[in-house]
Amino acid sequence: IGDTVQILEKCEGTGIFPSSYIHLKNAHVKNKGQFETVIPVEDSVITEMTSALRDWGAMWKQLYVKNEGDLFHRLWHVMNEILDLRRQVLVGHLTHDRMRDVKQHITARLDWGNEQLGLDLVPRREFSMVDPDEISVTELYRLVSGLHIPVIFSYTLSSLVQMEHRHRKKETPAPASTHHLFVHVKSLMNANVGEELEVFFHIYDGRENRPLSERFFVRLNKSGLPKSPEKTERQCTLFFCSVLSFRCLRCNTESEWNQIHENIIKKVNSRYNLCGSNTGLAVALQLLHGDIEQLRREYMVLFTRGVSITRKLGFSDVIMPGEMRNDLYITLEKGEFEKGGKSVARNVEITVYVLDIDGQILKGHVAAGSGEPGGDEYHSLVLYHNNGPRWAEQLKLPIPVDTFRGSHVRFEFRHCSTKDKGEKKLFGYSFVPLMQEDGRTLPDGTHELIIHKCEENTSLADCSRYLKLPFSKANLPSNNQTLKGTKESFWITSFLCSTKLTQNGDMLDLLKWRAHPERINDSLSKLKEIDGSEIVKFLQDTLDTLFGILDESSQRYGLKVFDSLVHIINLLQDSKFQHFKPVMDTYIESHFAGALSYRDLIKVLKWYVDRIVDAEHQDHIQQVLKASEYIFKYIIQSRRLFSLATGGQNEEEFRVCIHELFMSIRFFLSQENKGTSPVAQTQAVFLRTFPAVYGELLKIFTVREVAGFVRETLGSLPTTLHADCPLEAVKLQCIAKTVESQLYTNPESRCILLPVVLRVLQAHMQEQRDLVIVFQSQMCAFFFSFLIVESLLGVLLRTILEISNRPQSTGPAMRLQFQDGEFVACLLALLRQMTDRHYQQLLQAFSSKDDLRDFLLQIFTVFRILIRPEMFPKDWTVMRLVTNKILYFPCLQLESFSPSKRKKILEKYGDMRVMMGCEIFSMWQNLGEHKLNFIPAMIGPFLEVTLVPQPDLRNVMIPIFHDMMDWEQRRSGNFKQVEAKLIDKLDSLMSEGKGDETYRELFNSILLKKIERETWRESGISLIATVTRLMERLLDYRDCMKLGEVDGKKIGCTVSLLNFYKTELNKEEMYIRYIHKLYDLHLKAQNYTEASYTLLLYDELLEWSDRPLREFLNYPMQSEWQRKEYLHLTIVQNFDRGKCWENGIILCRELADQYESYYDYRNLSKMRMMEASLYDKIMDQQRLEPEFFRVGFYGKKFPFFLRVIKSPYSLGHMNNRLKAGGFPAADAQRVPPRHRHAARQPARPDYIPGRRTVYPWL
Repeated sequence: IGDTVQILEKCEGTGIFPSSYIHLKNAHVKNKGQFETVIPVEDSVITEMTSALRDWGAMWKQLYVKNEGDLFHRLWHVMNEILDLRRQVLVGHLTHDRMRDVKQHITARLDWGNEQLGLDLVPRREFSMVDPDEISVTELYRLVSGLHIPVIFSYTLSSLVQMEHRHRKKETPAPASTHHLFVHVKSLMNANVGEELEVFFHIYDGRENRPLSERFFVRLNKSGLPKSPEKTERQCTLFFCSVLSFRCLRCNTESEWNQIHENIIKKVNSRYNLCGSNTGLAVALQLLHGDIEQLRREYMVLFTRGVSITRKLGFSDVIMPGEMRNDLYITLEKGEFEKGGKSVARNVEITVYVLDIDGQILKGHVAAGSGEPGGDEYHSLVLYHNNGPRWAEQLKLPIPVDTFRGSHVRFEFRHCSTKDKGEKKLFGYSFVPLMQEDGRTLPDGTHELIIHKCEENTSLADCSRYLKLPFSKANLPSNNQTLKGTKESFWITSFLCSTKLTQNGDMLDLLKWRAHPERINDSLSKLKEIDGSEIVKFLQDTLDTLFGILDESSQRYGLKVFDSLVHIINLLQDSKFQHFKPVMDTYIESHFAGALSYRDLIKVLKWYVDRIVDAEHQDHIQQVLKASEYIFKYIIQSRRLFSLATGGQNEEEFRVCIHELFMSIRFFLSQENKGTSPVAQTQAVFLRTFPAVYGELLKIFTVREVAGFVRETLGSLPTTLHADCPLEAVKLQCIAKTVESQLYTNPESRCILLPVVLRVLQAHMQEQRDLVIVFQSQMCAFFFSFLIVESLLGVLLRTILEISNRPQSTGPAMRLQFQDGEFVACLLALLRQMTDRHYQQLLQAFSSKDDLRDFLLQIFTVFRILIRPEMFPKDWTVMRLVTNKILYFPCLQLESFSPSKRKKILEKYGDMRVMMGCEIFSMWQNLGEHKLNFIPAMIGPFLEVTLVPQPDLRNVMIPIFHDMMDWEQRRSGNFKQVEAKLIDKLDSLMSEGKGDETYRELFNSILLKKIERETWRESGISLIATVTRLMERLLDYRDCMKLGEVDGKKIGCTVSLLNFYKTELNKEEMYIRYIHKLYDLHLKAQNYTEASYTLLLYDELLEWSDRPLREFLNYPMQSEWQRKEYLHLTIVQNFDRGKCWENGIILCRELADQYESYYDYRNLSKMRMMEASLYDKIMDQQRLEPEFFRVGFYGKKFPFFLRVIKSPYSLGHMNNRLKAGGFPAADAQRVPPRHRHAARQPARPDYIPGRRTVYPWL
């Protein structure tokens, strides 16, 4: 289920399968034929999900079988989540932004699952899998390496967040960190309130003791529920601030209400307490991340409730273009009042109004906070009998910009009588204008206002009467002692957050320069002192002002205007204002009108450049060069406007000015300085910004002209610099950006730039300087794609060789590059670009065979260093396959892949191994008589290739062994070396699981056919027969070792193999190895007597001599006497455990004789005691002697190592072995068949009664 089939015909009657079983989908078929690829016409993410879920399903079941319950359940949850996301994508009702988010979630979970299951990484671009044939090798490497994070994630929220961040990081730069606190007020948990409540929330900074946000205002009824029932679901807000914790407590003393936050933070417990054990607010909180537009997309339900927005006091850390605010915040701080002829202090209430220029109250412009609509007035809280009340109440006055001029805020003070609760008697007022006559708004800060006496409301009806009076004690004239001496005052704190109004007089003077032309010089000088937020608020107006001054008074103010422009440009480099760069770009393209400005800008820029070499202080000049990108934007746009207005007049004059400017630039760049000199630092500043100018110059000049500017400018740099000069790295980075620019991708300009680029790169590689920058930058892809092979390939190879030979301590960063495979990717990109013509030119360039030989040795050594299986991690299959397509890489073992993965690879690439085998065979044939130099060294690698289970590959490669035998016969008269190497490598390779019965038959038949006409046919047949018989035994041995428990089949197979090595091959070392393997099998089966006899076979090969023996298997380097002693002791110990004490006594006597001959009486004593203990066991312990039979196996259905072999078994053991050993059809007979008919007999054993015999190998 789920397999893809191509419907060729639909039959009315009987077919292959019912049509109801098939879901028809549109698809494209690529590479039609045996390895065609069917690509469904659907979103590639859906295709990947389907394939991944199918692969995961089989592996998920295996997790259950392997008892990996934790991963089993986690994978199950992720698979269900992917299925749900897949349904959302298939429905197709998602918005574009939501679809993008869903795909991001999907790919994060797919990568997590693949990582947990050890599957391959999938390189993607825009959530879709990339086609490796359609992108460069270096770009593919960057995509894959961007996915590879060597950390094992668990399925937790953090792991998937890290996965999703990894995908988001690849696509877009990380946005500014913005957090919002969502607050939903449910109810007041106390039914006995008894009165209506006003609840305020705000975020408070405990470190600076000030609020960070405006207030969120909620009205509750007597039951503690929202006063307006329709607002029950809308009592919620978003705080646009960083989040701090807050608590709800009650102040003990009314007069200290304004200090409750400080007292809570300072833990002054005596001044506040809890409202009660049963009292509290039910509030839902949620911390949200992202800007407001992102929240609107992801939490649409919140905004459909009518959630209010509670803003930060002031602008955020990052000011965004288009952000419109004009909010005035007034905080009622405190007051000082006289008793007014009363015996007790007053109960003061403040009423706040906002009035416009005509004296009319502005309706709905006084707000206690967000959450409730603004009112016409605001009433403060009343502090009982307090002539010095402190309120600390914050108000928000969202007054429109066009209403601000002429408006004022009036504060009316009334005494609230405790006797007559309805009476509120006016006794005074204060006011404050919002804008001064010169256009500046009320400055931020605390203001001490004058309280004017007033007892009648009618006195306030005409505001023009009191607006003529002074409002602040700070602004009173010195001769007004009456108001200065009054004890009554009222303090407020004002804070304006406006994107259109300013409190800065210098800013206003600059914007109104035409009204006060005498202030222009001072205004331009003070521009640098103005806060950056004020400048960006009026960015367009400020730029219009600067270019207006430049057009009218360029001779007088040209230099200062230029400096002001540089200051503004560099201000936008600040992270707080960098989002205003698009605003300036839009201004340049759509609003800039300085058609004559280019002359003055070029003139002043050249003036600065000409003074670089002689200037003592370079700081300001460096600031000018940092702004060169936007300076050129203004120059180019100004020239375009001039050309459009005049029909292209003064074109030649403009070109001359630009050429002269670049001549000045080239002159200062050509100066040789020490790396720390100011001029060198200025050169570095220019090189960092220079590539950004290319695009602007292309708007007027041709690509060839711009390429000429760049070539001459970069070519003017000093060729010899100090190794530690920082300018070297900057120069290389400039070259890298040049290579990445559109100038380099254009063939016309590339041919101009290529010489200077190659010259710089060649110098760096020859001198081993800044190589990490060379290969880490995107320059690698372009560099290798358009490399002049003849000039730089040799330098590249020498560079890699020298770096690879460096000690670890001198270049850890470069070592890391080798491990990451960056060099491999670059070399592969180079080889992919080279054609046959490139190779021919390369080989023809060598004047002598010695030079060619040296070059080939270099390139082979580099390939040996870099093209390693471990160069790419195991899960980088895409990168490995691309590598295989370019050159042979010993990792493409399709049989080790899952069926689905193998199918994908064959559809995409076909079986590349056959093609590689043909290439190897062709290269071997071209060696001619030089083949002898590769015999027998290449036998192992060739044999490994032929063992790959691919019939066509085997047919191509096996004949090479015949060729090797022929050449070895010519040289030596035999092929003993070939035989020895074949036998040694076969054992190691087949023990690793390589080779099969098909290979054995193919090897035998192909080589026998090849040697039919050879003069050395007889010896060749003997070699082939020997190798074939060895393969039979090795395959049997490997199959037997796959069985779980140790049985006679494993033991018999091992015996057959070790006897073959001893009798037929005379390979003593291999014989000894298999003796120890058989010994281990016997120990595992607790056959201690058989184990002793097995180890005795090795013991008998040794003598009692002092000949030194090398380290072998688990034996250390020691003398032959010491090893034989160790073997004797081990064998005696096993004879003892197997109750075969008589044989142990024989070895004890032999050891005792040796100790006596060396006068080693201590060990002699121990040996005699051991011998005595064995005698005691013979007399005291009982032993069972079971009945054994000698058994022979006759018939071809038995394994090779069992046929006609007679072995001892007990009768019960024999019957069990026939059933469990996979021979259910075997016949048990007591009479042996005649040997001449054995080959035609069915497989059956025969039992021959006899006495108990113990063989040393069983």
